[in-house]
Amino acid sequence: MKKISATLFFVFSILFLSSCSSFKSLEGNWETVKLIKDGKELPVIKSNMNFTGTKKEPVIKGHAGVNLYNCTIKLSGNSIKALSMENTGFRGVDENMAFEDLFFTVLMNASSYQIKNDILYFYAPSEKMEIQLKRAEKK
Repeated sequence: MKKISATLFFVFSILFLSSCSSFKSLEGNWETVKLIKDGKELPVIKSNMNFTGTKKEPVIKGHAGVNLYNCTIKLSGNSIKALSMENTGFRGVDENMAFEDLFFTVLMNASSYQIKNDILYFYAPSEKMEIQLKRAEKK
């Protein structure tokens, strides 16, 4: 019985620590380096995601090319779900607005993410899209 209890404790500890580290690994500012739709890389406009808040109430804030935005999210392991988003609602040139629409589409429809080789990948398979970001250097 002690062996089973110790094993269960170990498994739950690992699960708890992995859920904690998922938010910690995302914290900070990430700059967009690639936007991919239907397997094609599209031109990128300067944009970013800044992960803030707490483990229980994570938030992404940033600039999407034209507008500033604020998005509440739910994290579970490598799963992500956007709960709500607000943006400043300004209108920009058509090219920038087209990029921003795609950026928001990925953000609102992302279902998973991973960090590989210092690149954050946001996946929105329902839209056949992904966005890739690199951690911004601290100034």
